[in-house]
Amino acid sequence: MGASAETLIREHLIGCLPPGSMPSFRRIISAAFDGTGRKRKAIGRLEMFDGQPATVEVFQWGPNAWGHRWADMPGGACSLEPSGWVRCDDEGNILSAQLTLPLSPDPVNPHAKEA
Repeated sequence: MGASAETLIREHLIGCLPPGSMPSFRRIISAAFDGTGRKRKAIGRLEMFDGQPATVEVFQWGPNAWGHRWADMPGGACSLEPSGWVRCDDEGNILSAQLTLPLSPDPVNPHAKEA
C-alpha cells in the first residue's frame, strides 16, 4: 500500500522547494486519489499561506518523476521570493505576502522538535 493522498501532496509540494523554504500552504484541507493506472492523481484542497483556497493535482509522469499543477488558485499567482511567499495580480502588484521565517525545523509541523 502506498502513501496517502495527503502525504503524497505534502511531500511533493515541500520536496520541490529549495531546502529550508516555507511551504506555500498552511494546511491540506482534504485530499483524495482520482483515476486509475497511469491517470491516477492526488487532488488536494489547500489553505494557502495567506488564507486563500487552492486546488492542486499531483501526478506521476515517469518512473521517478512527479509533477503538479494548480487546478484552481483564486486570488492570483504565488511565487517564492527571498523574503517569503507573495501573491501577485496580473500586473505584478503584490496582493499579500508571507514575510516571516519559520521558527520550527519543520515548517508544516511547527511543534516539531529538533533532533
